[in-house]
Amino acid sequence: MSSSVLLATAAVFLVVLAISLWRVAPRGGGGEWALAWCAIYASGLVTRLSDAAPPLRFFYPAFGVAFAALLFAGARSYVGARLPRGFWVAVVAVALIRGVLAIAAPPLVTQVGAAAVISLGALLAAREIRRAGFERPAGPAERLLVVTLPALAVTATYYEWMRYTGPETRVGFFFWLASALLIAGAQIAAMFELSGRKLAEERATLAALVESVPLGLALVDSQGRLKRHNSVFASLAGIVGEDATSLPELRRVAEYLTDSAAERTALASQDLELSLRGGARVVSLQRPVRDASGAEIGRLWVLRDVTIERRLEAELRLARQLETIGRLAGGVAHDFNNQLTVVLGNAALLESTLAAEDPRASQLKEIQLAAEHCAAITRDLLDFARQSPSQRSAIDLAELMREAVAQRRRHSPAGVAIRIAVEPGVPHAHADRAQLRRVLDNLLANAVEAVSGSGTVEVSVRVSQAMAGQLELAVSDDGPGMGDEVRERIFDPFFTTKRNSGGTGLGLAIVHGIVAAHGGAVHVETSPQGGARFVTTWPTSSGGTERELHGARVSRSARTLSVLVVEDEPGVRRLVAAGLRDAGHHVVEFETAEQAEGALSAGLGRIDIAIVDLSLPGKSGAAFIDGLGKHRPALPALLMSGHFTPPESSTVPFLAKPFRAQELLAAVDGMLAARREN
Repeated sequence: MSSSVLLATAAVFLVVLAISLWRVAPRGGGGEWALAWCAIYASGLVTRLSDAAPPLRFFYPAFGVAFAALLFAGARSYVGARLPRGFWVAVVAVALIRGVLAIAAPPLVTQVGAAAVISLGALLAAREIRRAGFERPAGPAERLLVVTLPALAVTATYYEWMRYTGPETRVGFFFWLASALLIAGAQIAAMFELSGRKLAEERATLAALVESVPLGLALVDSQGRLKRHNSVFASLAGIVGEDATSLPELRRVAEYLTDSAAERTALASQDLELSLRGGARVVSLQRPVRDASGAEIGRLWVLRDVTIERRLEAELRLARQLETIGRLAGGVAHDFNNQLTVVLGNAALLESTLAAEDPRASQLKEIQLAAEHCAAITRDLLDFARQSPSQRSAIDLAELMREAVAQRRRHSPAGVAIRIAVEPGVPHAHADRAQLRRVLDNLLANAVEAVSGSGTVEVSVRVSQAMAGQLELAVSDDGPGMGDEVRERIFDPFFTTKRNSGGTGLGLAIVHGIVAAHGGAVHVETSPQGGARFVTTWPTSSGGTERELHGARVSRSARTLSVLVVEDEPGVRRLVAAGLRDAGHHVVEFETAEQAEGALSAGLGRIDIAIVDLSLPGKSGAAFIDGLGKHRPALPALLMSGHFTPPESSTVPFLAKPFRAQELLAAVDGMLAARREN
């Protein structure tokens, strides 16, 4: 075979090779390696021509240096590494030196230099690829490339030796062509292998991303077949233990999502909110998926679980309802409690004037009971709205349970057994005694009613195992239990299953409100098969017991006091004044704060204590008490109101309406006793 034929064959091979390398990975080593093979072909061509034109000897070594440099540069690009700084400057310098030596030095020096440069480039390229194989799994094509690249050292040495020993280089040129075919094939295969590995990594990353998205995602083709889906979609759509490709029809999923034929028809094209069979709520929507040309190749089906969102929205609506009811209850309480104060107070005054055998005493008692019942209803509404006052102390739950159970037994059917279980060494609870008792009474009443005249109710208290610093107060019964629908709504306000027997639906809502206000929680354990257990948690107390804190009785003042009363409601004002006068005190009454201030400025006589209503026309009672220091410094004051809570910024003793005369006198005596102690 002539040299011309070899050159032509090499040229064709070179064109195909360069195009292949460039198309496979122009930025992953393919571009540099394509140029490298072009450079080595140019080196051989110039070498051939230099026999006829000796000045060309200066240029052909530069192509050999470029081949070695591009071989190394391609290897660095293949492994994703950058070239050393100043690399191409060094390559140009070596090329110039080799060009000078090719003219001035003996031919042997030129041939040895060419073989050394090419061998160095091939060995360095093999080392770079081999080092990358230690950091990640290397494929067979990459391992082949690492083995074949050093063969260029042998090829280059043999070719240059053939040129040095004789003018005939066809065998060496053929040897170069065979080596190039082997190494270039390994390069192309390695780059295909690298591209496949990167593509697999990208697919794995994309699959992990799709799986981690908290949405149900699925690809539906134009025939309505489910092609791909993530685990969230499978869970929501009821696909269990099946591969996506085994679901030939979209209808199967649609039938699971909805029983409505109309919704099922719209499911493929509209955004819908559906209620799944398991009770979850999902939003279903579909969007077109298009290829690069814009043609629709399928649809992306998205299922978004909105169960928690809808529950939170319902809770927000409930919270707004509670807020509205709270405002309403607070407004009603002020006026209603004023009237109840008049009724209860005057009834108590009348009772003290009647003999025990007087038949009117029993009628008066009925009036008092009715008024107290109305007061209890108002108190329940305010407890429900969390507006009732809270006076927390250390409560002995065991003692409170015994009191509540003893009272409940007196009103329970004979067939109902009520047991008490107290864990030894249980600490005291830090709570409001009246509110805690109301919770216990409500739960006991429900449990006794649930057993329907024959059964067992148990009240227990123990240290919570799940929540540190909390006690568990539980009331359980062996009644019929309740279903899921009732259990989910059991704490909703005004929800009751006893509408026909007079249930208001506030009992458990009040329980929930009181427990939550104490920083605890309440939940129910029940099943339709029977039995229910209501568990409430309460904070433990680190202080003394209620009896220790409040055991000392307040002694009644033996002296006559001069009391300033400011109340805009005439009935309440007359009741307060009458109760104080009956106790032997002197009373000065005013309807408004402005009237009282005018009298004080005009030189009103001795005043020992002021009793002021919170909601006065014009200046409020709290503002009036704040301004008392100008006229009577350090004058003790008592604030009373039909609201159940004092102003947040007020530090004045507070008495909630309705109250009896005895409670008013006790509050006055308590203030004076505290003043003496200070």
